[in-house]
Amino acid sequence: MKYLLIAGHGKKRNGTFDPGAAGYIKQGEHKYMAENLFPAMKKHLPKGVQATFHTAYNVYDYGNLETLARGHDAVIEFHFDAASNSL
Repeated sequence: MKYLLIAGHGKKRNGTFDPGAAGYIKQGEHKYMAENLFPAMKKHLPKGVQATFHTAYNVYDYGNLETLARGHDAVIEFHFDAASNSL
C-alpha cells in the first residue's frame, strides 16, 4: 500500500497561514504535525510501508486533493479535534 498523509491547515493560496487548532498545542496543529508528529511517524514506519508526508500547503484551500491522491492507495488528512473542558 502507498499512503498519502496530509497535515491539515497550513499555507493558503492568498499567502496567509492557517495554523489550525492552537489551544493545547501552542504552535498550532499544522506546525506540530510538520515538525513533531510526521518526523516521529517517519522514524517508526514499518519496513516496506510507502508513505508521502504532505506539509507544503493547505490542500483544502488549493483544491487539488484528487491530483495529489493519484498513485496512492489511501489518503489520510490529520486534524486535531476541538475539545472543551466542560467537566
